[in-house]
Amino acid sequence: MATWLAVLATVALLAVYEVALAFGHRRKLERLARTAHAALREEWFAAVSAQKGSEILAVQTLRNSLMSATMTA
Repeated sequence: MATWLAVLATVALLAVYEVALAFGHRRKLERLARTAHAALREEWFAAVSAQKGSEILAVQTLRNSLMSATMTA
């Protein structure tokens, strides 16, 4: 019984978080880290794509970013 209550509480908490995030997206889109980071990635990709020969640097940068996020998590 306690396990199911914990599962229900976890699901409810995640649902409340996602609803709050959805409302936050509608009000102040640029203030959310997820949106700001997506915009930065788009700018970075455009800059890297404009330079020939930077493909290896781009792959290394993506790998480092992923490893950093993994270690932080």
